[in-house]
Amino acid sequence: MFKDETLRMIEAVNALKLALKKTYGVDEPYKLAAKPFQKKFIKASTKYDLAISFDSDAEIQPMCAMMVRAYKALEEQLIKENVSKIPVDTWICEHKESGKKVIICEKKEQTLKVIEDSDFDYLVMSAEELLNTIPLDIFEIRHNLKTSTIKNVRHEPHNQ
Repeated sequence: MFKDETLRMIEAVNALKLALKKTYGVDEPYKLAAKPFQKKFIKASTKYDLAISFDSDAEIQPMCAMMVRAYKALEEQLIKENVSKIPVDTWICEHKESGKKVIICEKKEQTLKVIEDSDFDYLVMSAEELLNTIPLDIFEIRHNLKTSTIKNVRHEPHNQ
């Protein structure tokens, strides 16, 4: 198993990775950068992944330090290339049937600003708009199920 210092370094790498995912709303933020930078980043990431697969603190620690530098460089590169960040209180979700990405804002007032400021080609909706698309009868069924006193429902097959 790894030493405490190595675990702290791995956690630092993971924290930087997660922060960039949240900031840019994508699972692989390096893909937002220019191709030459992507190649360098992938090379560093591959070395890091390989080192992690071995249980050697001596190999992992330098690779962790390298990935911390790589994630900081990625953040600088994305800023340099003016890649749009997703605004605060917004989420990027995928519409299952169409496979298209949707930006969901907490408040309706945010949608216009997100549309103006964003370089994304996504549908932008507010949580309020989404809630108002749910028909009242469906909305009430969900509420009534939550407050229902029914404890056990058995489904019996129909005789054919």
